[in-house]
Amino acid sequence: MLPFPEPTAPASSRFEVFLGYLDFFRATAIAKVEALPEADLRRSRLPSGWTPLELLKHLTHVELR
Repeated sequence: MLPFPEPTAPASSRFEVFLGYLDFFRATAIAKVEALPEADLRRSRLPSGWTPLELLKHLTHVELR
C-alpha cells in the first residue's frame, strides 16, 4: 500500500498534490476490498444497502467523471 502523502512534501502544483492523495485513497480502497472474503464482497453492512463492490464501482465512476 502507498504511504500517506506528506502535506509538507514539495510538489510542483496543486494538481500533483491532488493526484498523490487520489492515488493513496484509491490504493487503500482497493486493498480493503481485496482483503474481504468473497461472501462479504456482495453483502451490505450499511444502512444504505451498498455492498463493497458497489461502493468500489461508484468510486470508479466518480473518478472517471
